[in-house]
Formats: sequence, structure tokens, C-alpha cells
Amino acid sequence: MTENALQPTDSDPAWSWLALSLISGIGYKKIRQLSEHLGSVQELLKTPAEILASKFQLSSKLAGLVAKATQTHSFLIEKRIIGETPGIRLFCPDSSGYPLSLKQISTPPSVLYWQGELENAESPCLAFVGSRGCTAYGKQQTRRLVKELAQAVPEMIIVSGLAKGIDTVAHE
Repeated sequence: MTENALQPTDSDPAWSWLALSLISGIGYKKIRQLSEHLGSVQELLKTPAEILASKFQLSSKLAGLVAKATQTHSFLIEKRIIGETPGIRLFCPDSSGYPLSLKQISTPPSVLYWQGELENAESPCLAFVGSRGCTAYGKQQTRRLVKELAQAVPEMIIVSGLAKGIDTVAHE
């Protein structure tokens, strides 16, 4: 693992949030509700499926997925990729570096992958959303807009879900 990558520890909740975020059928609000009731997101992952189903009214299937979240192929692949990618860091709503502006929205992202300087986290942000199969004209206009915005507001951060198309062009 690289020096800047988040190292997996039992005390860091980001890995737990990542594991849970990869489960279809459970989102931020449910994770937050359960983790607050149980004391932490790590405790949520330690809770047996039977208890999650009976005490918290999760379906048997969802309770089973939650109980095994850190053992799934998709979680292990994500964990390996993050560990092997220089400069990538992982943050969750319980991380000290998680941007305050995101904590204040009703449904913040469960996990943030971050590359770059974290002190810019509270700068103005802009996301470009568009077609994955964008036209040459769409690419041209996106480049023009990004250039003009970068000149007008140099501290602006382009945020991304890393989708192909306009999203990618905005980061070029």
C-alpha cells in the first residue's frame, strides 16, 4: 500500500462505510441510523444477520449482505485498488477530513475518494453532468466552459463521479 493511501484499521470507519456503500438496498440514511443505534459503523458490521433482521427490520437477504459486507469480492477489489493507487485517500462522514459542507446536506456521500490537496475541500465546487456518449461539440463547449471558469474562479474545484464523457472532459 502507498504511504498516502488509507491503511485498513479497525479504528478507521472509512473501510466499513465503503463496504456498506457497495451493497444495493442500503444507503446513507439507513447506515447512519443503524450505526448510531449500535454505536459505530464498525459495530454494525459485527452485528449478526439474525439480529439485524429481527431487531432492525432488515430483510434476511439485506441483513446477510450487511453481515458479510467486508468479505465481498467487490469490497476486496476496491480495497486493493485504493491501496495500490498512489495518492488516493478514502473518506467517510465519520472521517476527520470529510468536508464540512457535505456533512451538512441531508444525504451526504457515504464514501469520498480523494486525490489532491485536502485543504481545498471547502472551496467552491462544480460538477459537470452530461452524456457519456458526448458529441465533439459537447466536448468543445465543456472545455471552453471549464477554461473560462478556471480563469474566473481559480480556486474552483471540479468534482466528479468519474463517469465517461462530459465528466472526463471536464477534468482534462
